[in-house]
Amino acid sequence: MDQLTCQAQRDGAPCIHAATLVVPVRLCDEHKLQVAAFVVPEMLVGALRDARALSSRTLPPDLAHLVASAQAAQMPATDPHSALVYFMANGGRVKIGYTKSLFSRVQSLSLREDAVLLLLHGGMDLERALHAKFGAYRVADSEWFELAPDVVHFISGKGPKHRAGAAPRPTRAKARASRSRAAKKAPRRSLDEWVDAAAPIFHIEFARLRRNPTATEFASALAAAGLGVVSDSTAKNIRAEILDRAPLPSLDGES
Repeated sequence: MDQLTCQAQRDGAPCIHAATLVVPVRLCDEHKLQVAAFVVPEMLVGALRDARALSSRTLPPDLAHLVASAQAAQMPATDPHSALVYFMANGGRVKIGYTKSLFSRVQSLSLREDAVLLLLHGGMDLERALHAKFGAYRVADSEWFELAPDVVHFISGKGPKHRAGAAPRPTRAKARASRSRAAKKAPRRSLDEWVDAAAPIFHIEFARLRRNPTATEFASALAAAGLGVVSDSTAKNIRAEILDRAPLPSLDGES
C-alpha cells in the first residue's frame, strides 16, 4: 500500500492520497500541480535566458566576420570625421549606432563624452551586424540595448579602447567638481533600484579599468551614464551591494 501512496507531506503529516505519478517520486494529483507550479516557471526562465544568449551569438558567416574583424578606434579630435560605430551608455542601456559627428551625437543625447564605452571603425553595415548580434537585448524597435553580460564582454574584449592609454585616476576634488558641473543630483532610489540600474555600469568600469573601480571612479561613471550625482559613500554602498549579489565579470574578453 505504501508504494501507491503519495510521498509528499500535507500540514507536516504524510499525504494519504494515492500516487498518480510514481517515477521519479510518488505524487498525487494535487502535489504534482504544486511541484509543476514551482518548477516549470524556473525552467522556462532558464530556457529563455539560454535562448536569448544563443540568438545573440549566432550570426550568418558574413555578419559574424564583420563583427569579429571590427577594429577599435580612438576618440576623434574634431567633427566631422570618418564613420565610427559607437557604444554609448545611459543608465542600464547602451546605444549602438554609427556617426560621422560623434560630439554632436553625444550632445544631442544630453550625455557626456565619458558615456562612450567603445568606438569601432565602420559604418552602417557594421552597425546592422551588431544590431543582429545583440538583437535579443534590443529595447523595442530602437538602437538601445540592455547592458547584458554578452554586450559587456564584447565591449571589454574589443581593446584597445577608444581612450589613448589609461585614464589618470581622478582626485576626489576633481571628480566631485566634474560631477557637479556635468550632471544633476541623482533621484531618490531604493538600494534594489540602484543595484539594478548601476550593476551594468560597474561591470563596464571593471572591464575598462581591469580592476575594481574606486568609490570616486564609480560615482563618476554613474554620473556619466546619466544616473545622476551621488556621493562617494553612496557609490561605495552600491558597489558593495553589487559585489555581494553577483560575481565580478570575466576579463578574458570572450563573448
